Amino acid sequence: MTKLFEHAVQRVRTLPPELQDEYARVLLRLAGDEGDEPVHQLSREEKASLAMSRAQAAW
Repeated sequence: MTKLFEHAVQRVRTLPPELQDEYARVLLRLAGDEGDEPVHQLSREEKASLAMSRAQAAW
């Protein structure tokens, strides 16, 4: 592991768990590992807003 990468990992370790997961997903995508998990999980409010937008667009 390079010193720069090690420094980045140490910095990310200081972040809240949900941010650590986001950084991990980005790194995995950059490394070519798409995984089974979506890049972003929508909140309940975001899902409701999306559903409303889709319903309005269908009119």
